[in-house]
Amino acid sequence: MNKRSLLLLGVISFSLLGCSSYTVGGNQDKFTREHVTKNLIVGKTTKNDVIRNFGQPDPDNVALSSDGTETWYYYGKSGFDLLSAAGSLVPVSGASQAASVTKNATEDKKGRDSLAVHFDKNGVVSSWSR
Repeated sequence: MNKRSLLLLGVISFSLLGCSSYTVGGNQDKFTREHVTKNLIVGKTTKNDVIRNFGQPDPDNVALSSDGTETWYYYGKSGFDLLSAAGSLVPVSGASQAASVTKNATEDKKGRDSLAVHFDKNGVVSSWSR
């Protein structure tokens, strides 16, 4: 295959993938309404259940109250978008601009994905908010 054919194949492949994304890592799927309402049942879900379904909270994101209650905070992590990274390496101005727009949209969404889980003195969910 000559260089021109290889370049054309690369351009076509990149064009076909331009409207999709492939993200590695991240935890945003845990912040969907379905996942939260299925896995956080007030009066029933325990701390161990929350750890199993949402992960161990970062120690900086745990608030203790004087009455023995706790609140755990979780924040979304978008992961690494492989297509945005690939687009930023292509020396075509349109591809670089598309990668920039995708990256900015991903960064804007990060701040909206959060979850607060409130526990009673017995370590059972008393309420939550997202």
